[in-house]
Amino acid sequence: MCARPIGDGPIVVLTLLTAAFLGLLLHISLSRWWETRANFQNLTSNIRDFIQMLLAYVPASDETSIDFREKAIRLQIAAFIMFTQAIRGERDLKLLTYQGLLTLKERKKLKTVAGCYYLAYSWIRSDLWLFARRHADRFVHPESTALCIQGLEKSISSQQSNIENMFALIETPVPYIYTHLVAIISKIELVLASIWISEFLRYGIDEDSVESIILGYIIIVGLSIIVEGILEVHSSLSTPFGVKNCSSTQIH
Repeated sequence: MCARPIGDGPIVVLTLLTAAFLGLLLHISLSRWWETRANFQNLTSNIRDFIQMLLAYVPASDETSIDFREKAIRLQIAAFIMFTQAIRGERDLKLLTYQGLLTLKERKKLKTVAGCYYLAYSWIRSDLWLFARRHADRFVHPESTALCIQGLEKSISSQQSNIENMFALIETPVPYIYTHLVAIISKIELVLASIWISEFLRYGIDEDSVESIILGYIIIVGLSIIVEGILEVHSSLSTPFGVKNCSSTQIH
């Protein structure tokens, strides 16, 4: 039996270092993914709250109230769909017009605006305050109109805060140098580990053992799959909504 040509100390240290880097990278990606999805969940909850409050605060007592409610809900749904399109780097106002969520006049105005969902929110706010000033008696409790408006305003502000948080997380990814440094270290570790395992099996077990060589290759393939899998998981988690290489101008 021959002595092993390569000591296991450096390989163990490099393997532990690689595991630490990969674990940190995966933790960062998972934390950002979780925070983004949590903001998305809060956004949908705030939208439901806005619609429920609107229907509760403004009864369908006459045609004016009905028109106001329908327009506010229509613009709220349109703003949400425009946001989901923007978060994927898409923009299809024609689809919203076909679905009856935007009028041709509204679509024409939105075509010239980058963050079109922001304009939809401003329309909702404007109509809300205009309706409260002109038709305060049409609220379910006219004496508490100001409180009703504050609740609706708070819901809209929360939605916009959720949107800003999601864009901030998506547009500020994990530093490029760190991601690729981890990938390079992982590749080097796999190469050195493959050399070490092959030499270890060759010299430590039997020079003529075919089984040991096959076992070494299996171990290396397994390590490669694990490392590449972790890097792929990071890539998927870094784009919670399927955004791929979209700049801020493309997204907005």
